Amino acid sequence: MSESENKPQAKVDNRFNDAIAEDVEKLQASVQSLQSVVFLCMILMLVFTVCLNLYLGVQVMSIRDQAHRELATAEEFQKNKAPAIAELWGRLSDFGTRHPDFKPVLVKYNQYFKDHGINITPAKSK
Repeated sequence: MSESENKPQAKVDNRFNDAIAEDVEKLQASVQSLQSVVFLCMILMLVFTVCLNLYLGVQVMSIRDQAHRELATAEEFQKNKAPAIAELWGRLSDFGTRHPDFKPVLVKYNQYFKDHGINITPAKSK
């Protein structure tokens, strides 16, 4: 009887081992699939990062060029235009001292110059 009892047990063990082997193969296939997906995601992230860095590099160069142009414009204004504006404002101030009805205009725009840190000195009378 012990021999007949072992044979059904062996059949159960074989089916159990076959089921485990199938599950292991499925798990291995799933792991392989996940590895492929993760690898693809990493490649896509690398490509995205390289493209983003290239784009930002171009933007930085563009902004730097624009800043140099704007700085040159501001320097040119300070060198050439600001003295002319200061002279004009000085003449207008002299005009305002001789014509009291022009005083409100001077008060209004004098505050603008003070608020923006522009030092305007009246022109000397000739």
